[in-house]
Amino acid sequence: DWLESQLEDGRAFLLGAKPGLADFATYHSIWFLKSYYPPAGDLLEPHPRVRAWCERVKAIGHGRSTPMERKEALEIAKASRPETTPAVDPGEPNGWKPGDRVLVLADDYGRDPIAGELVRSSAQEIAIRRSDPLVGEVVVHFPRAGFLVMRAPS
Repeated sequence: DWLESQLEDGRAFLLGAKPGLADFATYHSIWFLKSYYPPAGDLLEPHPRVRAWCERVKAIGHGRSTPMERKEALEIAKASRPETTPAVDPGEPNGWKPGDRVLVLADDYGRDPIAGELVRSSAQEIAIRRSDPLVGEVVVHFPRAGFLVMRAPS
């Protein structure tokens, strides 16, 4: 009902004329239900705008993948350079700033710490630069929720 009313004004996608993250994040749940529990598709029957929106999102497709060997993928990664630029978050509650050496680890399970140099942080993410022998320099992005950040030992 909420989606139907949101699309009531004639917009093509949830936030306007173009598809965005909100569409993909919402669509996957409906796709999952329709794919793995077909009777759930009946829930959409009284919602013509949602059904039409589903068809528009589905028509976007999945893009095209290009198969490649593991070695080739690692070579491409090693020849690439991260594009993430350092940024100071003025609202950073812990005072982290680009260049700080940090450890990032999950706060529930899989607590293997990942060490690196802070590139940027926000309320939503933490990004650290690290070097890997197989792929060279990378910037790893973590969601802020569900992860701990602490100063790395010197």
